[in-house]
Amino acid sequence: SICSLLCSSDVVAAISMISYADKPDMFSIVYGEGVTNDIVSIIMFDTVQRLFGGGGGEKEEFSLFTPVKILWQFFNLALWSLVIGALIGFLVSLLFKHCRWLVHSPITETLVIMIFAFASYFISDAFKQSGMISLLTCGIIMAHYAWYNLSPSGKTVSGCTFAVSGAAAEAFVFAYIGLCTFTYTEVAENETMAMPRWSVKFIFWTTFIVVVGRLIGISLAHFSMKCWLKKDITLNELCFILYGGMI
Repeated sequence: SICSLLCSSDVVAAISMISYADKPDMFSIVYGEGVTNDIVSIIMFDTVQRLFGGGGGEKEEFSLFTPVKILWQFFNLALWSLVIGALIGFLVSLLFKHCRWLVHSPITETLVIMIFAFASYFISDAFKQSGMISLLTCGIIMAHYAWYNLSPSGKTVSGCTFAVSGAAAEAFVFAYIGLCTFTYTEVAENETMAMPRWSVKFIFWTTFIVVVGRLIGISLAHFSMKCWLKKDITLNELCFILYGGMI
């Protein structure tokens, strides 16, 4: 799980340094790229974990057809997780549009959004899909459709509530990872004292792979934009995208 967090970029920290009013294209590129990284990291982690017995199933030996199975499960998991999240997101949007009695209290509006968002997670998890992807998809759909059907006070209260909750959750995750770094211990067979587990080689190669992988990914994405989308970005913007993914 730590590797999945390292591979995905911190979208909130990256876009906090960009003003949408000043740089709308740059804001959209960084936000979209960060969200895509999060989705791919989570789905790949769930896919590999499920394939090798981490989800409670039987562990499979690596063979020539293992990459094909990983790709198949990757697309299958991604598709159904997105479908579940999108359906619940559209359901909430229609509910706020036609049931106007829900918008008389900003607290009720915020609670309804939270309940359905968590429902998308648990429903997806019950069907052995990725609850995180369904939750993310549901949130994106509600931000585009359900938000406009809220009352003015509901927009303010829900926005502040989720902003505070997101900042607190993000701070907790990274603080927890940092604190856990100093709690990894290993007990030798002939010793009763727990010894810390440190590997300078592992830290070095992990950092090297993350940086090089980021360079390759950004370079390929930039080349694709120039060839197929006929869009180009400056060197400064390219460096910022590279830096934003490694915050």
